[in-house]
Amino acid sequence: RTWKAFLKEELESQGKQGFEFVDEYYFRAWLSAGVKKWEKIPGNKLPEELEKGDLNAKKTNFDFLYQEFKLMASKDRDTYENLGDRESLYNTKEAKSCLYDLWESFEKDLESQNKVDPNLYKLKNCKNKFDKILLDEGQDGAFQPSNQLWEMAKDQHIYICMDPNQATRDILSKYGFFLAKIRMY
Repeated sequence: RTWKAFLKEELESQGKQGFEFVDEYYFRAWLSAGVKKWEKIPGNKLPEELEKGDLNAKKTNFDFLYQEFKLMASKDRDTYENLGDRESLYNTKEAKSCLYDLWESFEKDLESQNKVDPNLYKLKNCKNKFDKILLDEGQDGAFQPSNQLWEMAKDQHIYICMDPNQATRDILSKYGFFLAKIRMY
């Protein structure tokens, strides 16, 4: 099964009905309107690191931000804000804090609209669900589903097929992530 098919079954079995799957295109539309709304809240201002030009500038374009949201989906605020330069696309704690605020706003929007982004959704109660899991094209996965797959495999029996040299849309390679997971067990 694909991740999306599995996620649909799991959500429906947990009572979530009538939801719609969305992707980075929904995120693009949300971000275009969402940042403007978010900045209108007193005290909210994008840090200088995120204001370089506009949302299409090198470090603030949609793809980079969506990629960073995929990373945030697998971390709590404190863990995310303390990631090093090689783990996150953004360097300052101020920028990471601001992005996490945006991430939480996006999560609330998805929930209120009954939408689910498969790259960002955190499943509940799925530990030790499968004896073994085979993940093909592992370099293409998002961090959140990858973390959850690890938890769903009994005794972390997960087989990952990937090419660390293959170009993917996601510039934060999962190769180091998977190697670190392997070393933990």
